[in-house]
Amino acid sequence: MKQGAIVGAIGAMIIFGIWFYQMRQRYARLDAEGVTTEAVVTRVYSRVEHRPGPGRRGMRHPRKTTVYLLDYRFRAADDSLYTDSHRRSGNLMTVQAGDHLLVRYLPERPSVHRLERDSTGAYRRLARPRRSRRR
Repeated sequence: MKQGAIVGAIGAMIIFGIWFYQMRQRYARLDAEGVTTEAVVTRVYSRVEHRPGPGRRGMRHPRKTTVYLLDYRFRAADDSLYTDSHRRSGNLMTVQAGDHLLVRYLPERPSVHRLERDSTGAYRRLARPRRSRRR
């Protein structure tokens, strides 16, 4: 029984290590070869999810967690339109639908992309387009 738990823990660490290595490689490629373009925020919303809490098998005391989501779209250099959803545990309500953010993507594979951030960790936002007052 104890050996099975040890083998399971080692297996989980190996899988996590592989995932972490692949993510580092992806971010390194985005930094080296990525192209920056403008993305438009289409929706910002939050929802409550039930996550496992303490207790046996995790579900004895589920806890509610608010998750914030940001939907956006961008057009790649090959004129393809891509949409994605970004999920954060921190509040995204400083970003509004219609805001323009910067996104970095790989030119040969635009499905590999990420939202750009400044040195403080905030999204790199472009100036909001002015709305016409004439009607």
